[in-house]
Amino acid sequence: MLASEAKRILAEFPIGQSASLKALNPPIATVNRKAKLGETLSPKESERLVGFGRLLGQLEAMVHDSGDPTAFAQMQSSAYA
Repeated sequence: MLASEAKRILAEFPIGQSASLKALNPPIATVNRKAKLGETLSPKESERLVGFGRLLGQLEAMVHDSGDPTAFAQMQSSAYA
């Protein structure tokens, strides 16, 4: 996966790019450098990103299924503030 594409995807996560990068714990300078140079992430970094996205999607679905449409936004703002 291209690092620039990974940064775009991370920015679309409900918690934002900065919090996502902190959670995934990749060397942020390396991700930024690779994005600038049009390079790809390592397979391990790419797998971690995809897995994190799936986890956030599952969490969002579970909270949505709870019946309270505002619960995910509330959880998001309190957990990542």
